[in-house]
Amino acid sequence: MEPPLKAGALNPDRVAALLAGLDDRIKHLYLHLPFCERICPYCDFSTAVGAGADIQGFVGSLEKEADLLGRSGVLSFLEPQDGTLYLGGGTPSWFEPDVLAHLLLWINTVCGRGWIEATLEMNPEHADQERLRVLQKGGINRLSLGVQSLDRGVLRRLGRVHTPDEVLDAVAGARAVGFAISIDLIFAVPGQDRQGWCSDVEGVLALEPDHISIYSLTYEPGTPFTRWLGSGRIEALDDDWQAEAYRWAAESLRSEGYERYEVSNFARPGRASIHNQAYWDGSSYLGMGPSAHSLLGPVRTANHFSLRQWSAALMEENRVPWESIEALDDLDVARERVLLGLRTSKGLDLESLPSQYRQKVAERAGELVREGLAGWRDDSTLVLTDRGILLADLVAVRVAP
Repeated sequence: MEPPLKAGALNPDRVAALLAGLDDRIKHLYLHLPFCERICPYCDFSTAVGAGADIQGFVGSLEKEADLLGRSGVLSFLEPQDGTLYLGGGTPSWFEPDVLAHLLLWINTVCGRGWIEATLEMNPEHADQERLRVLQKGGINRLSLGVQSLDRGVLRRLGRVHTPDEVLDAVAGARAVGFAISIDLIFAVPGQDRQGWCSDVEGVLALEPDHISIYSLTYEPGTPFTRWLGSGRIEALDDDWQAEAYRWAAESLRSEGYERYEVSNFARPGRASIHNQAYWDGSSYLGMGPSAHSLLGPVRTANHFSLRQWSAALMEENRVPWESIEALDDLDVARERVLLGLRTSKGLDLESLPSQYRQKVAERAGELVREGLAGWRDDSTLVLTDRGILLADLVAVRVAP
């Protein structure tokens, strides 16, 4: 790689020139579709309430982003054959079937076909047969269902509008059409008890999805939940409760044949999300839409967070809507490999690190092994133990150069 670049020297044309010198193509595409029926009180994603939304304007801006990336040459390095597509949000399933059909036709025409895995995030209440058929025809083969809970009270506290019965119907409908199914669950919701969390996990296991993700509720700055926490309106569940809830869920999933391949993600053998794994193994990926990030070889970019600013950059300023751009040096790469690799079941292969940092990381890794937080799978691969997984982020910081 060339000497480290200063961010100010980078632009889409320069990034395209850097990509031309790499052996690997971009195999993964993420599109952020930011609209929701309403904003959940725990969410800090780039979202907009859909009522009255200018959908035609949004789609036009998305098409303009692809056009500008194409003119710069960046889009030419996207190779969907055997790659992955992910439509996230927001709530992509909120779009009407005709809009989804248009979007998928546009993606397949402009970005290419042949995705080995094409995922769309869906709320259970949107899983009607018309939408499902449109998605299947458009090449989507995997649905990530934002279930979060099967408890009506917890769903209300989370601001979700679907019912447990709609979850059952969504899974049955998606399975009948032939989609791979992933289900998200959230735990440590204020007021949630152990019995309720156990019921959620057992209820989802009974549905036999291909993939299950479990996330502890986090209190993000600026969200209603964080304000309510500060005012005493709600009370967070303590770390011991969360640790026990995670341990129990992980063991329950494991006993039913699900393999943990990342801290929060479990899948049946061979059904792990290929797209998610690309983020953790350092593969290049391209993101489009408000707040979308990209990793383009040695360059990381972030789009404008707000829908308005993102659209203005495209339609008024006629430029790729990158709010920030960073050229990664060897130290950046080493830190990211540690922080991401230790979250996964594959672990951290020290041979994947720039050579000048391997010895330092190995010495720090030895401390973790002695403390029972990690172990060596072979001479160079460090993997966290079950105890280490509970402290994954803190442990990774200790090891990182």
